[in-house]
Amino acid sequence: CGMACLRMALIARDGHAPSLFTFLDGCLEYGGYVEEPGGGVRGLLHRQFSDFTRDRYQLQADVITSLDPSRVRSELGNGRLVIASVHKEIRRPEREPPGTGGHLVLVTGHEDDQLTFHNPSGHTRETGMATLPATTFDRFAAHRGIALHIYVRPAVPALVDAPDAAVGDPHFPAGVGREDAALAQFRVAGKPCVPFFG
Repeated sequence: CGMACLRMALIARDGHAPSLFTFLDGCLEYGGYVEEPGGGVRGLLHRQFSDFTRDRYQLQADVITSLDPSRVRSELGNGRLVIASVHKEIRRPEREPPGTGGHLVLVTGHEDDQLTFHNPSGHTRETGMATLPATTFDRFAAHRGIALHIYVRPAVPALVDAPDAAVGDPHFPAGVGREDAALAQFRVAGKPCVPFFG
């Protein structure tokens, strides 16, 4: 789930991203996952993941250990995407959570008191890209996560009409083209347009 969140974030920034297997191999090299004797992996270890994204993809990833809904909204308001640790049963929000943490989702937007997120383990379209009240989200949350600096500036209507204006703009990384510039505007009034890969 962590690698799926990273892939969605990089596609939002760059318009493309390596495969999940490439991410997994690289993250293993950095100790972001730990291989178990049976062949499985356990993780994601946040600080090692942060080193991996910085070195391999020039993506700053801040580890946060006090990630309540207010902090999530603050990070989103500063143009970041947030990988949040939640219980996998967040896909059934009407139920009481059996615990918190153990699964990662990519929070992409907020509006009023609602948080919008992509859930790699969502079993329906509605749970794959979901919007929940922050209080409901918080019941499943472990209050730890990672803020990804995706170089997003506030949406400018002229950019949609003339996306070539974004090329060479200091708010975007070098080499950004019209498709990338449009993708980079992933949050307009809290509405996400980050591509979903479940």
